[in-house]
Amino acid sequence: SFVVDATAPAAPAQSLPADGALIAGSDVSLSWNTVTDAAAYTLQVSTGAAFTSFDSYTPAGTSKPLTMADGTWYWRVGATDSAGNQSAIAAATVRSFTLDAQAPNTPVMTNLGAVIADSTPQLSWSDESEIGRAHV
Repeated sequence: SFVVDATAPAAPAQSLPADGALIAGSDVSLSWNTVTDAAAYTLQVSTGAAFTSFDSYTPAGTSKPLTMADGTWYWRVGATDSAGNQSAIAAATVRSFTLDAQAPNTPVMTNLGAVIADSTPQLSWSDESEIGRAHV
């Protein structure tokens, strides 16, 4: 007797990093949940949400460590069972993350202000658009 398996496994649910995560550095580990009946996984990573071009990986387990360039990246995962049935990776959930390994430029003091007699100095510095906060 034999069994015909024509049913594709479900697409894996991504677990880490969280969708939209900002990661300081160039290393990221993408992970997803195990799918019952999956014999292999396919990971696709792209710089565009439409996946017109992408890198594809077939990791041995449910995670893949990567070193990547700064920027926003998109990823999705598919599963393949032992009969060769594949989940529809093109319809899989797409998540994004942003890598930022480059420190912002240091602001330059442009005006220390005049000598004053009270405790309210006037300070000015160059605009560095990547700085979220400055400590004086």
